[in-house]
Amino acid sequence: GLADPSRINDLGWTDAHHVAYGWPIQAAHGTTFSIPPEKHHMSSFNQVTDEFLCLRNDFGQTALHLAVRQDHDELVSFLILTRKLPCLDVGNGDGDTPLHYAAAWGRRESARLLIQGGADPSILNNQAKTPMDDALSFGHPDIWSIMSQEKMPQHAKSIEL
Repeated sequence: GLADPSRINDLGWTDAHHVAYGWPIQAAHGTTFSIPPEKHHMSSFNQVTDEFLCLRNDFGQTALHLAVRQDHDELVSFLILTRKLPCLDVGNGDGDTPLHYAAAWGRRESARLLIQGGADPSILNNQAKTPMDDALSFGHPDIWSIMSQEKMPQHAKSIEL
């Protein structure tokens, strides 16, 4: 099935990377998985470990990075809210987290889900940029707003000017 950890290609891509990116894979029993995954295929992601889903390919990307990049909101939601993956803030080879991807690619729903799941909008990538910086520099002030409102400390929200 989807959880064949021995099936890793030359670029470090697992079956989870392929499915998250939208490339079909052939399961051992002949089933082909593709994205957007049918609801009954989401169970395949439940059959694998967090460690497997958090494996990084040669570019440092996890399956979550690729699901965000490819705008697969249902899979992003599943990985964050249902699976509660522990690798929300893992950076790729450039230090970009899935939230950096959401900010740069204009993935509003992914950004909302990542923040809801506890992703940190203040993490610096290798260029010393936060996801909030990327949201503004790539022209997505709506995503900057999602990050700034959601992560404002409670004590800061109560301060009266």
